[in-house]
Amino acid sequence: MSVQAIILETGETVIADVTEAIDKAENKSLGYKLLNPFVINLVYDKPVESAEGLRENSVANDARVDFTPWCPLSNGREFHVERDFCRVIYDPHGNVEELYINTVSHWNEYNLDDVTVDSALTVGSPGAGEGAFDPEPQDPGQVTKMTGHPTDPNAPQAPMQTPPTNTNN
Repeated sequence: MSVQAIILETGETVIADVTEAIDKAENKSLGYKLLNPFVINLVYDKPVESAEGLRENSVANDARVDFTPWCPLSNGREFHVERDFCRVIYDPHGNVEELYINTVSHWNEYNLDDVTVDSALTVGSPGAGEGAFDPEPQDPGQVTKMTGHPTDPNAPQAPMQTPPTNTNN
């Protein structure tokens, strides 16, 4: 895992597990693969003010790090970005990297569902071709012809299999 912080063309600072994509023929960088990217937000807390102004024990530079998923409406958490989209790539502070790893772990625990398919309950269609839209008859003597709905000349045509005709009389 190579956790890196990236300043993007958009001005966002993102932290992710970063892998560089290289064109081996030209030995040239094509871009980067970002796995589980989160936007890093540094939020400065306001010092507590009283009627007289700032309290003496208030520190004006109190801050916290917040993580927000980058592209939160995406179906996946792996992204490929062009090389020029990344302005600066740097190693994050150790504490920020640890916060990121904990955030990803928490995100995966609560936002990813494991799906197990019970193949004993799965029903397949016998006799289909290689693709779902490629019907092929099981019997090579069987003829496949396309027909539309008899009352609608504009209806899409569906495959209909007919048995072979017996030519031996």
